[in-house]
Amino acid sequence: MLLTQTGLDITLDEQTGELSFGSGVLCDGHSEKRLAAMEGLFESIEGEDGDQRVYWAYRNIRRPEDDAAWAARGLRYDITVLLPGAAHGELFKTSGHYHGFGPDTQLPYAEVYEVLAGEVAFVLQCDSRLSRDGQASGELDYVRVVRVRAGESVIIPPYCGHGSINVAEGVSAFSNIAFAACPLFYGPVARRHGLAVRVLRDGDDICLRANELWGAQPEATTVRPQEAPSLGIAFGVPCYETYLAHPERYGYMTSPDGRAAELEALILSPAHEGGIS
Repeated sequence: MLLTQTGLDITLDEQTGELSFGSGVLCDGHSEKRLAAMEGLFESIEGEDGDQRVYWAYRNIRRPEDDAAWAARGLRYDITVLLPGAAHGELFKTSGHYHGFGPDTQLPYAEVYEVLAGEVAFVLQCDSRLSRDGQASGELDYVRVVRVRAGESVIIPPYCGHGSINVAEGVSAFSNIAFAACPLFYGPVARRHGLAVRVLRDGDDICLRANELWGAQPEATTVRPQEAPSLGIAFGVPCYETYLAHPERYGYMTSPDGRAAELEALILSPAHEGGIS
């Protein structure tokens, strides 16, 4: 399957989740995560096949001629492939983490996710008390589950811990644009065995279950993503190509200060809320 939403010559093997790159595309490397390595992040993997592959992660993908454009702002383009599957009903997901701060920023870094194939639910949980050394307060301001389909994108605002869940019946893939030197804090999520909400399959339905290890938190609300062309988000248009044509639209990626409310509005607008369907 050609990942046309990338704008690059990249092919996805829908059975294994592996990517193949055309002669004009570079990738610095990849890794895989199997279920046994994620013990403690799912509610339980007891009795499951720990050798099941959960996801692939491919880092720093680009055309050689685009190296300078990405390096100029210190940004990187990656792709993650989520395999279909579940552990005791909890759908396969990435590990989940918070972003850290830059040396000259008052807010943690933002990030852009773009779904290339399938459908992904991104759990976003805001902890505006997150410390500069990555200690979460455990008191969340809000929890949103953004259900994003192929061709759509979502911006992760500052202070939002986040993880991605494959809610499609087959393989799903998504890209991200991120500040390459951004500190990543996995500890707050790992210590509570996952994010504040778990995404499960119940027959043909997708449902949410609170992770009790986070204690009493705001109820999770499901939302759909919104377009924001001025921020580089136009559905159906590859973010890779938008960045090359308009790098200034992604200024919030390296200078998040003063932009949190603007970015949060994309996921907090009541007009775009709804239940999982």
